[in-house]
Amino acid sequence: AAACEKEMLSVPDAPHARSVCAHPELYWKAVTGFINKHI
Repeated sequence: AAACEKEMLSVPDAPHARSVCAHPELYWKAVTGFINKHI
């Protein structure tokens, strides 16, 4: 695994790689939160 910052988001009822489709608000909140925290 890379030594850089990372976080994991587990989205209920979302098949692999479909988190953004299953729960877009939760997904984008996590993405923008990560970006704002680390960039």
